Amino acid sequence: MPGFKFPCTQCGLCCTNAGGERQLSFLKDEGLLNKEGKCVHLEEDLIEGRLLRRCGVYKDRPLLCRTDVAEKLTRPKAMARLIFWRLTALGCNILQEQNGFDESYRVKIPASSLTEEESSAPTQSDE
Repeated sequence: MPGFKFPCTQCGLCCTNAGGERQLSFLKDEGLLNKEGKCVHLEEDLIEGRLLRRCGVYKDRPLLCRTDVAEKLTRPKAMARLIFWRLTALGCNILQEQNGFDESYRVKIPASSLTEEESSAPTQSDE
């Protein structure tokens, strides 16, 4: 999506819950998870009372960790991009709520972050 970047709030829950996901169990075999099920590349800092987590290999992170690639590989053609990204944000927000994270971590995808073309479902001529 030209110009769109997923507004990650650096809660790190996607990197700390990977060990519990059956579909991601291969990460343990690859040596990418520590004993607690956290990604070995996860860096954590407490800044002004807020826990910030970030990827230590962000520019070279695995394809699995790239939201732009996930969108290309998993978004159904009939689904509008705006809906896909809002559902992705909802997944983040549910994880945050379940783990007691403050509201300030919630991911928001305003409609204005995508162009009109990107936010609508494709027409038959697009397929």
